Amino acid sequence: MNPIILKYKFDNFKTALDFVNKVWIISEEINHHPNIILKNYNEIELEIFTHTSNTITEKDLELKEKICDLEW
Repeated sequence: MNPIILKYKFDNFKTALDFVNKVWIISEEINHHPNIILKNYNEIELEIFTHTSNTITEKDLELKEKICDLEW
């Protein structure tokens, strides 16, 4: 299974964590949560897939769309 991978690079640590907090809010709203990986101090990688079925589902696509629509 290949998860949906979203990669982001920010100017600093604070901005990266602000982004993660926005992802957290969306994830809680739709009750679907990505794996969140912090690299270095300013890079975020999100892995999106449905853990229970180990596949990509409509929920994953919905989460991806909402994250991609974020302003940062």
